Amino acid sequence: MENTLYGNVRATSISKEELVSVLRQLSLDARGAVSEWPALALWNEEYLIRALGPTPLTMATTPNGRADALVPGPDGSALDPDTGNPVFALPMESKVDVATFYQCLRRRDGASPVPYLQYQNSSLSVEAPQLLVDVAPELGWASEAFGNQPEAVNLWVGDERSVTSWHRDPYENMYVVVNGAKRFHLLAPADGWRMAVRRAEVEVGPGETLYLPAGWWHAVEQSPDTIAVNYWHDRHWGAGVAAATAVESLAVLAGLSEA
Repeated sequence: MENTLYGNVRATSISKEELVSVLRQLSLDARGAVSEWPALALWNEEYLIRALGPTPLTMATTPNGRADALVPGPDGSALDPDTGNPVFALPMESKVDVATFYQCLRRRDGASPVPYLQYQNSSLSVEAPQLLVDVAPELGWASEAFGNQPEAVNLWVGDERSVTSWHRDPYENMYVVVNGAKRFHLLAPADGWRMAVRRAEVEVGPGETLYLPAGWWHAVEQSPDTIAVNYWHDRHWGAGVAAATAVESLAVLAGLSEA
């Protein structure tokens, strides 16, 4: 390392190896943002049953694991035969204790619906506050970066049958995998017309955190026995939102969008 004085400013030159070492450590620090969470060592089926007991939780069920998605109508298309509008199906929701949820999850008879423990209105803090001692109520560095605290902290428990269609959320999303793995297919807002052509893909494993910017298109798959927590932060609205909405509308008109 060499120091050189330019006027009143001292510039420091470092080797490529030193620079790579700093960047590698930064990457590790970011990926290990939740490495101290007790949940990483504790959360599994037995622990959740013991910790939550008879607490009622929202279980979403679907015929094929695709919730909040366009579904084919009676004629096989995704359009309502009466109105011509897309048919958007919501999952059926019921309240069950976590032991009952896992019984449903383990049922693989081919006729049973696919269960997913998900309730997107801050399910972790509202429905399962007993688990908050094992995680963090917020990711402090993310709250500082976004300038606000999370509006919702959600719990997600399911298996590989639960997948999502292409969609985008109006929130800044910090997604943490505790068990299993999530695979995100990603497209920037302006690339919504490329859903069938080009995409980036990232897999998030236990103890890893994904920052998913507001408005980014994503479709998600997961491995068996996946448990995750996510934090939704309010976004800053601007001209970019209008541009992304315009791209979405044009992609739909051109038949290039799954949304």
